[in-house]
Amino acid sequence: MEQREAVVAVLLRGERLLAIRRGPAVVRPGYWQPLSGKVEPGETQEQAVVREVHEEVGLTVVPEAKVWESETDDHRYRLHWWTARADTGEVVPDPREVAETR
Repeated sequence: MEQREAVVAVLLRGERLLAIRRGPAVVRPGYWQPLSGKVEPGETQEQAVVREVHEEVGLTVVPEAKVWESETDDHRYRLHWWTARADTGEVVPDPREVAETR
Protein backbone atom coordinates (compact mmCIF):
# COMPACT_ATOMS: atom_id res chain seq x y z
CA MET A 1 0.00 0.00 0.00
CA GLU A 2 1.36 3.40 -1.01
CA GLN A 3 1.68 5.97 1.76
CA ARG A 4 -0.35 9.17 1.14
CA GLU A 5 0.60 12.70 2.15
CA ALA A 6 -1.48 14.73 4.61
CA VAL A 7 -1.17 17.99 6.52
CA VAL A 8 -1.89 18.93 10.11
CA ALA A 9 -2.63 22.61 10.77
CA VAL A 10 -1.59 23.87 14.18
CA LEU A 11 -3.83 26.91 13.96
CA LEU A 12 -2.90 29.92 16.08
CA ARG A 13 -4.70 33.15 16.91
CA GLY A 14 -2.74 35.22 19.38
CA GLU A 15 -1.75 32.84 22.16
CA ARG A 16 -4.65 30.45 21.44
CA LEU A 17 -4.67 27.16 19.53
CA LEU A 18 -7.74 25.70 17.77
CA ALA A 19 -8.64 22.05 18.40
CA ILE A 20 -11.54 20.14 16.84
CA ARG A 21 -13.50 17.04 17.77
CA ARG A 22 -13.89 14.94 14.63
CA GLY A 23 -17.38 14.79 13.16
CA PRO A 24 -19.55 11.80 12.23
CA ALA A 25 -18.60 11.63 8.53
CA VAL A 26 -14.85 11.10 9.04
CA VAL A 27 -12.59 8.28 10.19
CA ARG A 28 -12.26 8.08 13.98
CA PRO A 29 -15.18 10.34 14.87
CA GLY A 30 -15.08 11.89 18.32
CA TYR A 31 -11.30 12.23 18.57
CA TRP A 32 -9.88 15.66 19.52
CA GLN A 33 -7.07 16.92 17.30
CA PRO A 34 -5.73 19.85 15.27
CA LEU A 35 -7.25 20.39 11.82
CA SER A 36 -5.93 17.98 9.19
CA GLY A 37 -6.49 16.51 5.75
CA LYS A 38 -5.02 14.91 2.66
CA VAL A 39 -2.76 16.69 0.19
CA GLU A 40 -4.52 16.51 -3.18
CA PRO A 41 -2.58 15.67 -6.40
CA GLY A 42 -0.74 18.74 -7.72
CA GLU A 43 -1.24 20.64 -4.45
CA THR A 44 1.57 21.94 -2.23
CA GLN A 45 1.48 21.32 1.50
CA GLU A 46 0.83 25.03 2.09
CA GLN A 47 -2.11 24.97 -0.34
CA ALA A 48 -3.49 21.89 1.44
CA VAL A 49 -3.31 23.68 4.81
CA VAL A 50 -5.24 26.66 3.42
CA ARG A 51 -7.86 24.47 1.71
CA GLU A 52 -8.41 22.03 4.59
CA VAL A 53 -8.80 24.76 7.22
CA HIS A 54 -11.26 26.63 5.00
CA GLU A 55 -13.27 23.45 4.29
CA GLU A 56 -13.41 22.34 7.92
CA VAL A 57 -13.91 25.61 9.81
CA GLY A 58 -14.36 28.38 7.21
CA LEU A 59 -11.24 30.37 8.11
CA THR A 60 -8.69 31.86 5.73
CA VAL A 61 -5.22 31.12 7.05
CA VAL A 62 -1.61 31.92 6.29
CA PRO A 63 0.73 28.91 6.64
CA GLU A 64 3.87 29.91 8.55
CA ALA A 65 6.29 27.02 8.98
CA LYS A 66 6.52 23.27 8.73
CA VAL A 67 7.40 22.18 12.26
CA TRP A 68 7.29 18.39 12.28
CA GLU A 69 6.72 15.24 10.25
CA SER A 70 5.27 11.93 11.45
CA GLU A 71 3.21 8.94 10.32
CA THR A 72 -0.27 7.82 11.30
CA ASP A 73 -0.35 4.76 13.55
CA ASP A 74 -1.50 2.57 10.63
CA HIS A 75 1.31 3.97 8.38
CA ARG A 76 -1.20 5.00 5.68
CA TYR A 77 -0.28 8.71 5.83
CA ARG A 78 2.86 10.79 6.20
CA LEU A 79 1.75 13.84 8.22
CA HIS A 80 3.32 17.24 7.58
CA TRP A 81 2.69 19.48 10.61
CA TRP A 82 2.40 23.23 9.87
CA THR A 83 1.79 26.25 12.01
CA ALA A 84 -0.72 28.65 10.48
CA ARG A 85 -2.28 31.94 11.53
CA ALA A 86 -5.90 33.03 11.33
CA ASP A 87 -5.90 36.52 12.74
CA THR A 88 -9.48 37.33 11.72
CA GLY A 89 -12.71 35.55 10.86
CA GLU A 90 -15.30 33.47 12.63
CA VAL A 91 -14.99 29.71 13.11
CA VAL A 92 -17.86 28.05 11.21
CA PRO A 93 -17.45 24.26 11.50
CA ASP A 94 -18.56 21.91 8.71
CA PRO A 95 -20.83 19.61 10.79
CA ARG A 96 -19.91 16.52 8.74
CA GLU A 97 -16.23 16.89 9.56
CA VAL A 98 -16.19 18.87 12.83
CA ALA A 99 -18.44 18.04 15.78
CA GLU A 100 -17.04 20.69 18.13
CA THR A 101 -14.28 23.29 18.40
CA ARG A 102 -12.30 24.62 21.33
